[in-house]
Amino acid sequence: GGLVGSVSATSTIRRASATGNVSSETGNTVGGLIGLCENLTLQDSYARGSASGDQNIGGLVGHATTCTITRTYAAGAVTGNSDKGRLIGEVASSGTTATASLANSTVNSGLSFIGLGSATTTNSASVTSTQLNTESTYTSRSWNFTTVWIMGTGGAVLR
Repeated sequence: GGLVGSVSATSTIRRASATGNVSSETGNTVGGLIGLCENLTLQDSYARGSASGDQNIGGLVGHATTCTITRTYAAGAVTGNSDKGRLIGEVASSGTTATASLANSTVNSGLSFIGLGSATTTNSASVTSTQLNTESTYTSRSWNFTTVWIMGTGGAVLR
């Protein structure tokens, strides 16, 4: 991942970002922010770089098992051979949720929000690059632009 390769213990990551590109020519489980996410709470975070690899490739998370993802977005291109998604490449079991989270549909027009598996999604969506650059896209999902976020070039950024 752009920030963390693997998180497999009950933990929380808040207000994190990654802007670099992440790739693995033969590897699995590549995410723009986190490669492998197990039993993690992820809040107010984003990934802007591209993610590429073989399988389980996601704009934000490559592989998720029982992860709670809230107020996040993925803006970069996602490429791989299988199990690739705009936000999450693969969800391995029930218990993963994505709330108020966004993924770029402009650069990933042929992909779904989640590549393989399913998560409970609430107020989450694939949006265009233009929408990622519009504050109301975030505030309509209750993102905090008073103390946490501010609009930057290319989308919301952490204060």
